[in-house]
This record gives sequence, C-alpha cells and structure tokens, in this order.
Amino acid sequence: MAQNPSKALNPSFSKALDGRISKGMRVAERPPSWRGALCYPASRNIIIKPSKVMEKQQMPTGEAQNSQKKEWYKSGWGLVIAILLLPYFLLWYMWARTSWSKGVKIAITIIFAFINIVALASDEPAQEKTATSPEKQQVEVAKVEETSSNQEQVAESTPAGLTDEEKTKLKTFYQDLVKYPSKADEAYKDWLASLETTSVPEAYLALNEVENNFYTVWRGFSEMKVPDVNITEEDKKEIKDGLFDLSTAYNTKKNAVKKMQDYLNKNDLEKLSKFKEDMQISDQFVLSGIAKIMGVMTKYEIDIDISDNQ
Repeated sequence: MAQNPSKALNPSFSKALDGRISKGMRVAERPPSWRGALCYPASRNIIIKPSKVMEKQQMPTGEAQNSQKKEWYKSGWGLVIAILLLPYFLLWYMWARTSWSKGVKIAITIIFAFINIVALASDEPAQEKTATSPEKQQVEVAKVEETSSNQEQVAESTPAGLTDEEKTKLKTFYQDLVKYPSKADEAYKDWLASLETTSVPEAYLALNEVENNFYTVWRGFSEMKVPDVNITEEDKKEIKDGLFDLSTAYNTKKNAVKKMQDYLNKNDLEKLSKFKEDMQISDQFVLSGIAKIMGVMTKYEIDIDISDNQ
C-alpha cells in the first residue's frame, strides 16, 4: 500500500493540518491534492481562518442582544402607549404572545367586551341628565313653584262653611277650655293672698292642694280632643298645638310649686328665684295656647265673648 506523500515528506505538517481541520478550522489555500503539495515550497505561509461556528461562539454578549430586534412595547414610546391603553394592550398581548388555549382567549375576550358594553350603557343616562338645557331647568323650577303656591292656597282655604251644629260644638269647646283651669287658678290666687296672715308651716301644707290642682289641669289639657267638625287638617293641628302649650303651662306651674315648698322648708333663696321664673314661663305658654285656638275660632266666625278669657 502506498504511503501518503505529505506524511512521508513532512509528518509534522500533516499532523498539524489534520488537528486544525478537526477543530472546525479550514485551510484557506489547500492544494488540489496531496500530491500537489510537493509543488509548493515548504516555506509558503498557509492562512487558516476561523469557521462560522467559532465566530458565533466568540461573539460578545452585548452584540448578540443588539442583533435581536427589540419589541415595540419595551421602548419608551411603546411603554407609554401600553400604559395608556392597558386593558386593550393586555388583550392584544394575550392573543399575540401567550400560549393559552383558544377557548380561554375567546372567553376572556367576550368578558372584556361585555364589561365595555355595560360601562358605555351606564354612562348614557348620566350624560342625558347633565345635558338638560337651562330652559328646561327654568320650566321645571317654575312648575315646582307653582305647585307649592297652589298647595299653600289650598291649605289656607276654608271649607264651604260649618253647620250651626258644628259652630256650636266649636264654641262650647272653647268655652270649656277657657273655664277648665279656673278652679286651679283661683286656688293659687287664694294661697298667695294668705301668705300675709298664715305661718310658714300652714303655707307649706296649703301648697299641696295647689300642686294637685295644677296636676289635674295639666292632665286634662293633655287628654283633651279636637271637636269632630268640618275644619281643615291645618286648623286641627293648630288647635292641638294650642292644647299642648296649655298642658305645658300647667305642668310648669306644678313644678314651680315644688320649688316654693323647697324655699319654705329650707329658706333657699335660689329656689324662690326659680319659682318666680317658672311661673312667668307658664304664663307665656298660656297666652300662646289661647291665641292659637282663638285664631281658629275667629277664622270660622265663632262668636266668642271676651269675658270667657278672663
């Protein structure tokens, strides 16, 4: 068997050449055949270049990253757009970049569309309310004012008229109301007149009867009812308010009597001052209650004697 001429003439050159080829290197100028190597001078330079595989392995990391194209949403302007349109960007990213199943993507898309439709539908009534023209608002205000004015006129109007029997009921009610506390008031006046001649213990005991009389009047006014006659609800309420004022007046008188007893028992001047103050307040409530009820009587032309109030 014939021996390779390159190995026979230059064994070291042949060994080096086989090693470089095995490591991925290639010979730039290779003779057409091993036999042709005898035609080249031994001193000629042989240039060996790295293969493409070696070039990719030796490429710096930064250059490899720059060689890949950067996603648009990772750039400055892309990030701004993604934030401004975040819901829609996430929907696009789901379809373009995720590996989810198609059924999941369709379900999420339907939910997203439904939420948008509901949001748009809820905004329309609010826009219609805010879009009310100034002319329409003025018309509505005028209607409200007209309605309130009509209600006031109806409230102030009186029925067609009271029968004689109803007028008699109202007059009797008023007369009984005015005379009802007369016994308690007379007993209190008699007690005041007796202070100059009676002793302190006697005056103290006499106040028990005065207090009981005031208590009876207070309960009587509290339980008194408005006559069943054809008057407006507003007038019935006015009579009830008058009865409440009268009830409050005699409850205040009752409490004032207790303060007077404390003064007589302990000679406490502060209690005497409170007694006088409560009696003045009670008189104001009496005048207020009588005035309210008299106003209703006058409105329905009920004949009232001035002497009834005395």
